[in-house]
Amino acid sequence: SHVVAADDKCMAFDLPEDVDPEFIPDIRKANMWQIVPEKEIYFFARNLNTLECCIQMVEILRCSGICSLEDIADDDIERLKQTLSLIDGDGDVREGSDNSIDRLMMISRNVENCVSETITAANVTLNSCLEESKLTLSGQDMLKVMNGKMEIKDLLEKELFHSYSSVIKTAKEKIVADLALERNELLSLDSFFSDEITHPLEVKQECLYSFKQQIANQVEKLKVRHKCNIARTLSEFHDVAQRMVHEALDFDVGFSIGCFAKEFDLHLPEFIEGTGIAFKGASNLFIRTRHGSVVPIDYSVGNTSYDPDGNGSRVVLLSGVNSGGKTSLLELVAQCVILAHMGFPTPAMNMEIGLAEEFYHFGKSKGTLDAGAFETTLVDFSVVANDSSKLVLADELESITEPGASAKIISGILEVLSENDNGMSIFVSHLSELILENTECNVRVDGIEASGLDKDLNLIVERTPRYNYVAKSTPELIVERLSRKSNGPEQDFYKRLQKKFK
Repeated sequence: SHVVAADDKCMAFDLPEDVDPEFIPDIRKANMWQIVPEKEIYFFARNLNTLECCIQMVEILRCSGICSLEDIADDDIERLKQTLSLIDGDGDVREGSDNSIDRLMMISRNVENCVSETITAANVTLNSCLEESKLTLSGQDMLKVMNGKMEIKDLLEKELFHSYSSVIKTAKEKIVADLALERNELLSLDSFFSDEITHPLEVKQECLYSFKQQIANQVEKLKVRHKCNIARTLSEFHDVAQRMVHEALDFDVGFSIGCFAKEFDLHLPEFIEGTGIAFKGASNLFIRTRHGSVVPIDYSVGNTSYDPDGNGSRVVLLSGVNSGGKTSLLELVAQCVILAHMGFPTPAMNMEIGLAEEFYHFGKSKGTLDAGAFETTLVDFSVVANDSSKLVLADELESITEPGASAKIISGILEVLSENDNGMSIFVSHLSELILENTECNVRVDGIEASGLDKDLNLIVERTPRYNYVAKSTPELIVERLSRKSNGPEQDFYKRLQKKFK
C-alpha cells in the first residue's frame, strides 16, 4: 500500500511490516502527484489514445514543414510521448516499461503452475529412486530397532536422505530458473518444502501464498514509485495536452474539408449582397459519387452577375424532358446552398450566393395524395408565407392533386413567393404553361429539353437549362426508346403508342 505520513508523530506507531511510509514534512506544500499519483495520471490515461494520435500528428506536420504549436519545443513533445508510453489506458504501468515490474508480474502469474509442474516431475523422480532403492539393516540397527532406541522410519529417512535432498535441490533449481528468481527471493523458496522426508512430495501452501503476497507487495511498491515519477512529469503537461487536442481538432476539420474539396474539385463561393444564386461548371455530388463523370451545369436565379436577362428573376419554373436532370439540378442547388452556408467550398468552378435565413426543399410525391395528405402538404407550404430571406425548392408538386387544381395551387404559391423581395424559388413542373395561365406575377420559365436518342438509345439532353424557354417533356422519345429496345408483342405495343404522337 502507498502510505503517506504527514506528521512525524505517525512514526511512533507500529505499522505492518509490508508498509513503507513516505514522510512529507508539510502536507500543505505537497503536490498532488506525491499524494495521489493516480489522480494526476487519470486525465492522461483517459485520453491516452487521443493524445498519442495528437503527438503523432504534430510530429508529421513538423516533419512536413507545417508549423504546429510553435512555442512547444520538440524535446518537450518527445518527453511527453515517452512518458505516455509508460502507462496504459487504465492508468496502470504499461507492460514492458519497467523490467523489474515485468519480472515480478511474470512470477506472480506463473508461480503456481511452475510449482505444480515441478512437484509432479519431482515425484516421478522420487518414485523412481524409491523403486530402485534397497534397505540393508546392520546388526546394530536391528538391535536398536528391537530395543526401541530407533524407529524404522528413522532408518528409512537416513537411507533416503541423499536421494530426497537431491530431488528437492533439483526442484528448487528448476523453479529458480523458470521464474528467474533473484537472491533475496530464494529464502522464501527454501520454506516451500518440508525438512522431513515425505511422499508424495508436496509444497507448503501457506508458504506459497506468503511468497505470492510478498511478490504482490513488491510489485505494488515499484508501481507506486513508478507512478509518482510519471505523475510528476505529466503534471507539467496539462496545458500542453489540452492545447494539442484543440489544435488537432481544428486541423482535422480543416484537413477533412481540404481532402473533401480536393476529391470533388470544390471551390469557395463568392458571397453577394441581395437575393440570388448562380454557378458555372457545377457538378451534382451524388451523381459524381455514383457514376464518376458528370456533365457540368451553369445556372442562375435572382440578382447575380450571371443573370441571363438582367431581370433578376427570383421565381423560376423548371420544365423539361423526363429523366433530363431537373431533380438532379434541384439537388445540386441544395448542395451548393448548404455547403456555402456551412462555410465549405462548393461543387462549382465559380459560384455567387446571397445568404438566406431559411431553406426549404419539397421532394417529389409518390402518386396523387389523399385528402389528409393533401391538407398536410398545404400546411407545410404555409411556412414560406413570411418575409424572411429564404430559398424554396419544390419537385413536381402537381402530384398532390389533379393537374388543373394543382396548377392553380402552384401559381398561388409562386405569387406569394414573388411578393417577398428576400426570397427565391425553383419549382420543377410539367405543367408550366398551365401554371403561367393562372399566375398574375412574373415567373421565368427555364427548360431542359432532349433532342433525340444516341446510338445506345440514351436521351441526348443539354443538361444546362435554357433560360426563358418552355421545354416539352418529350415522352415520345421515351416511347421510341422502349420500342427500339423491345421485340415481339411488346414492340408492337410501343409502336402503337408512338403513332399517337405523330
